[in-house]
Amino acid sequence: MQTNDQLDERVRFAVYDHFVRTGAAPHLSALAARLEVAETDLAASYQRLAEQRALVLDADSAIAMAIPFSATPTDVTVVGPDVTWWANCAFDGLGIPAMLSCNAVVETACPHSGEPIAVSVRGGTPVSAACVLHMAVPLAQWWDNIGDT
Repeated sequence: MQTNDQLDERVRFAVYDHFVRTGAAPHLSALAARLEVAETDLAASYQRLAEQRALVLDADSAIAMAIPFSATPTDVTVVGPDVTWWANCAFDGLGIPAMLSCNAVVETACPHSGEPIAVSVRGGTPVSAACVLHMAVPLAQWWDNIGDT
């Protein structure tokens, strides 16, 4: 029998693996079947992982974020070699290709002008960054309201 810590590690890995491969969050029932655990045990693991800030859950306790990935469409997309991901913000958008060691294009728009912005990331380095990334909320305060930061 596995401990909660062991289950949580398996769940965290499986959630991130699913995001990496598909660009989406796994459905609870499908992930429970894949991991051969009860849905109630998986839901409890989600809660523990959220308390540890490994996941962000929505009002229905479904995965909203596995940072840097977003489970719902955002205004920042990361176009990878085989998958497109939604990022929670431009900072996370740059983090996805860095985390995955892949080339990608981070696409968004200037919040002031609406002009499209595309930053190519090659070999872990932005190569077309003719823009400035401004963080309106200091990093130390992001988790005060992570959904709106």
